[in-house]
Amino acid sequence: MSNGRLVGLLTTTTVSRWLAAQARHELVVLTDHSVGDALKHLEHGGNWRVVARSTLLADVVDAFDVAKAAGKRLDAVLVTNSGRPTEALIGIITIHDMPKILRALSASGRNRSAV
Repeated sequence: MSNGRLVGLLTTTTVSRWLAAQARHELVVLTDHSVGDALKHLEHGGNWRVVARSTLLADVVDAFDVAKAAGKRLDAVLVTNSGRPTEALIGIITIHDMPKILRALSASGRNRSAV
Protein backbone atom coordinates (compact mmCIF):
# COMPACT_ATOMS: atom_id res chain seq x y z
CA MET A 1 0.00 0.00 0.00
CA SER A 2 1.10 3.52 -0.73
CA ASN A 3 -0.82 6.47 0.68
CA GLY A 4 -3.54 4.06 1.79
CA ARG A 5 -3.97 2.57 -1.69
CA LEU A 6 -3.11 -0.90 -3.00
CA VAL A 7 -0.28 -0.55 -5.50
CA GLY A 8 0.82 -4.04 -6.43
CA LEU A 9 0.85 -7.73 -5.72
CA LEU A 10 4.04 -9.35 -4.54
CA THR A 11 4.25 -12.81 -6.13
CA THR A 12 6.88 -15.53 -6.11
CA THR A 13 7.70 -14.60 -9.72
CA THR A 14 8.33 -10.98 -8.72
CA VAL A 15 10.55 -12.03 -5.81
CA SER A 16 12.47 -14.41 -8.09
CA ARG A 17 13.06 -11.64 -10.65
CA TRP A 18 14.21 -9.27 -7.91
CA LEU A 19 16.55 -11.88 -6.40
CA ALA A 20 18.05 -12.61 -9.82
CA ALA A 21 18.71 -8.90 -10.37
CA GLN A 22 20.27 -8.55 -6.92
CA ALA A 23 22.42 -11.66 -7.20
CA ARG A 24 24.17 -10.19 -10.25
CA HIS A 25 25.57 -7.39 -8.10
CA GLU A 26 26.04 -8.66 -4.58
CA LEU A 27 25.24 -11.16 -1.91
CA VAL A 28 21.58 -10.56 -1.09
CA VAL A 29 20.91 -9.50 2.50
CA LEU A 30 17.14 -9.59 2.88
CA THR A 31 17.11 -7.34 5.93
CA ASP A 32 18.54 -4.53 3.78
CA HIS A 33 15.63 -4.51 1.32
CA SER A 34 11.93 -3.67 1.39
CA VAL A 35 8.87 -5.04 -0.37
CA GLY A 36 9.00 -1.89 -2.48
CA ASP A 37 12.42 -2.92 -3.79
CA ALA A 38 11.00 -6.22 -5.02
CA LEU A 39 7.87 -4.58 -6.44
CA LYS A 40 10.09 -2.66 -8.87
CA HIS A 41 10.48 -6.01 -10.64
CA LEU A 42 6.80 -6.71 -11.30
CA GLU A 43 6.52 -8.83 -14.41
CA HIS A 44 3.35 -7.09 -15.53
CA GLY A 45 0.63 -4.91 -14.11
CA GLY A 46 -3.00 -5.78 -13.94
CA ASN A 47 -2.42 -9.17 -12.35
CA TRP A 48 -4.89 -8.43 -9.57
CA ARG A 49 -8.38 -7.00 -9.15
CA VAL A 50 -10.19 -5.50 -6.17
CA VAL A 51 -13.80 -6.52 -5.51
CA ALA A 52 -16.39 -5.83 -2.84
CA ARG A 53 -17.28 -8.50 -0.31
CA SER A 54 -20.75 -8.59 -1.93
CA THR A 55 -19.31 -9.60 -5.33
CA LEU A 56 -20.78 -12.87 -6.56
CA LEU A 57 -18.45 -15.85 -6.62
CA ALA A 58 -19.49 -16.53 -10.21
CA ASP A 59 -18.18 -13.06 -11.09
CA VAL A 60 -14.83 -13.89 -9.48
CA VAL A 61 -14.63 -17.10 -11.53
CA ASP A 62 -15.47 -15.05 -14.63
CA ALA A 63 -12.65 -12.59 -13.85
CA PHE A 64 -10.11 -15.44 -13.93
CA ASP A 65 -11.65 -16.78 -17.16
CA VAL A 66 -11.62 -13.37 -18.86
CA ALA A 67 -7.96 -12.82 -17.97
CA LYS A 68 -7.03 -16.25 -19.32
CA ALA A 69 -8.99 -15.69 -22.55
CA ALA A 70 -7.09 -12.41 -23.01
CA GLY A 71 -3.78 -14.24 -22.62
CA LYS A 72 -3.13 -12.64 -19.24
CA ARG A 73 -2.67 -14.04 -15.79
CA LEU A 74 -4.83 -12.95 -12.88
CA ASP A 75 -2.86 -13.84 -9.76
CA ALA A 76 -5.38 -12.69 -7.19
CA VAL A 77 -8.70 -11.08 -6.51
CA LEU A 78 -8.40 -8.86 -3.44
CA VAL A 79 -11.52 -8.39 -1.36
CA THR A 80 -12.36 -5.19 0.51
CA ASN A 81 -15.64 -4.17 2.08
CA SER A 82 -16.80 -1.94 -0.78
CA GLY A 83 -14.34 -2.91 -3.51
CA ARG A 84 -12.18 0.18 -3.18
CA PRO A 85 -8.39 -0.22 -3.20
CA THR A 86 -8.16 2.35 -0.40
CA GLU A 87 -9.99 0.08 2.05
CA ALA A 88 -8.54 -2.54 4.35
CA LEU A 89 -8.00 -5.90 2.73
CA ILE A 90 -10.34 -8.56 4.14
CA GLY A 91 -9.57 -11.46 1.83
CA ILE A 92 -7.58 -12.78 -1.09
CA ILE A 93 -8.83 -15.24 -3.71
CA THR A 94 -6.31 -17.00 -5.94
CA ILE A 95 -6.59 -19.57 -8.68
CA HIS A 96 -5.87 -22.18 -6.02
CA ASP A 97 -9.24 -21.35 -4.43
CA MET A 98 -11.17 -22.16 -7.63
CA PRO A 99 -11.84 -25.86 -6.90
CA LYS A 100 -13.39 -24.98 -3.54
CA ILE A 101 -15.41 -22.13 -5.06
CA LEU A 102 -16.66 -24.29 -7.92
CA ARG A 103 -17.66 -27.07 -5.49
CA ALA A 104 -19.53 -24.54 -3.36
CA LEU A 105 -21.36 -23.16 -6.39
CA SER A 106 -22.22 -26.66 -7.56
CA ALA A 107 -23.35 -27.85 -4.13
CA SER A 108 -25.60 -24.84 -3.67
CA GLY A 109 -27.36 -25.67 -6.91
CA ARG A 110 -26.88 -22.05 -7.86
CA ASN A 111 -24.47 -20.44 -10.24
CA ARG A 112 -24.17 -17.34 -8.12
CA SER A 113 -23.16 -16.95 -4.50
CA ALA A 114 -21.78 -13.89 -2.69
CA VAL A 115 -18.07 -13.68 -1.82
